[in-house]
Amino acid sequence: MVVDLQPNLGTLPVILDTEIGGEPDDAMALVVAARELPELALVVTSDELGGQRARFARYLLDSAGRADVAVVAGHQLSANPPYFADGLTPDWVGTPSGDVARAVAEVGARSGGVARWIGLGPLSNLAALLAAEPGLGRRLFVTQLTGTWTEVDQALPPRNFRLDPAAARQVLASVPHLRLVRYALPGGQPAQLTARSPVIRQLTGAAPAWAALLAAHCAQFFARYHPAVIPGGPLALAAALRLRFAPFGPARVAVNGAGGLTASPAGPQGNVLISRDVDYQALADWLCTRLQPGIWTQWSRPPGLTRAGLTRAGLTRAAAAPRAARAVRV
Repeated sequence: MVVDLQPNLGTLPVILDTEIGGEPDDAMALVVAARELPELALVVTSDELGGQRARFARYLLDSAGRADVAVVAGHQLSANPPYFADGLTPDWVGTPSGDVARAVAEVGARSGGVARWIGLGPLSNLAALLAAEPGLGRRLFVTQLTGTWTEVDQALPPRNFRLDPAAARQVLASVPHLRLVRYALPGGQPAQLTARSPVIRQLTGAAPAWAALLAAHCAQFFARYHPAVIPGGPLALAAALRLRFAPFGPARVAVNGAGGLTASPAGPQGNVLISRDVDYQALADWLCTRLQPGIWTQWSRPPGLTRAGLTRAGLTRAAAAPRAARAVRV
């Protein structure tokens, strides 16, 4: 039996691994994390597109008032991954560094090498880190979105595992503190977001820069790809925050050659906690509240720190500086 022995993780720095710019749920999760988590320290982009995802993440974070959060460009899996944020990042936003290992080491140095990792995309970045430093797996508390799981076609592997099955297997074998988050269909249909959903409508025409940016990103996705967004990214974030509508149960699983999750009675891949019985209506209500523009309690940037000051100070000093809670219009 798997027992959840994870301590109170509230003070540990957070690393968010995201394929932002694809389906808009990743951008939604990033905005919520930026507004709610002072511990958010680093964003790593997965399935990159020549640095475009990292640039978009940098601009969205700045728009949400979180210039203190570092961004690095991660692994690119294919020549032309899906991207629905064309033209949203100004030309003056530079391409962030691609040194993921150094950025993660900087974050870990602030907390004795221990950190929280929230994975919203393929597991390639984390697997590469574990291959270079196997002991890192014992110091990370990982919550990973597997992708959509459908009762109609259970043979289809979840997307994030399907894109890099070898990476998924390595993470499963190397990380003892691992929570897997599945977005189940058709059960999760009530939380799917369309242009008419309240959470999307409240962004359209809203004053905060992050809201307008997120609305434009959603509009591109709806027009070019699909009329509905599955909020898997926000679900993974909520699960990492231990919200009650995203409970977990023990499981022993393996990843097959296609990236599918299978039962594993024995072997090096095994004990995990996996999401079960998610209250998708509660997820939809929570997300609508968290993405509501207007007066909100946000963790402010340290006084006097500008983007230039953050660059000169480096990752460690910027994130270690205290932040105070205040009511702001965002």
